[in-house]
Amino acid sequence: MQKTWMKIAAPVAAIAMIAGFAAAPVFAATNAGNMELSAQVNIDNSSQTISGVSGSNTSTTTTLYGSFGYFLNKNFQFGIAELLSDTKASVGGGPTIELAISSTDGFVKWHFILPDNPVLVPWVGGYLGILALTVNSAGSTSTGSGTSYGPAVGIKYFVQENTSINAEYRILFSSLTITPPSGPSVSATQSDNILLFGLSVYFGGK
Repeated sequence: MQKTWMKIAAPVAAIAMIAGFAAAPVFAATNAGNMELSAQVNIDNSSQTISGVSGSNTSTTTTLYGSFGYFLNKNFQFGIAELLSDTKASVGGGPTIELAISSTDGFVKWHFILPDNPVLVPWVGGYLGILALTVNSAGSTSTGSGTSYGPAVGIKYFVQENTSINAEYRILFSSLTITPPSGPSVSATQSDNILLFGLSVYFGGK
């Protein structure tokens, strides 16, 4: 009996040490009626040198993301999210161009509860929403608005029953109408790849 207990206890203890808590959590956080508040951030810096262009091209993008989600059951969640993105770029050492984007989205997510590893909860889902943008360049301002949509995948790592750290990858497709200070409006489409890291807290539930 003691040998059998040791065989069971050893892997359980190893998992507990890696996860950072003494016992596997009970995932009430993904029960029907649970609510999730999430905050995530991403900062991307890039610099490149182009032959024939003096100076370098630099760009810094900061993305902030917040969401509220509601679980209909332990797997299915829907909610609303707000994404704010600010990009400052300079081409060849010239004046800074600033692009600010805000996006309000509805989302759905399907969570996969893994019986053999309840600490990790992967999910797949998608977003659909509206966005607005402002471009400031050389003292002039252009504005725009449009729609956005796209798939997303992610994983939640529960450090406590009501707290998880998260990683999320989104592909964002946008259709925009941009109005410059002078001249007619123009239409544009773009796609963005967004990687976010952050934290969620859970409350409520049945």
